[in-house]
Amino acid sequence: KDLGIMGVWHSQKYQDLRQAMLNNKLEGTACEDCMYYT
Repeated sequence: KDLGIMGVWHSQKYQDLRQAMLNNKLEGTACEDCMYYT
């Protein structure tokens, strides 16, 4: 399913990822091993 950039941005999955970033709770996300967050 092609959501387009706005559809992806407003999707629940991406909102959850942004909230995890704000809370510094990246375990289990694609960003978990990112050097920026270590």
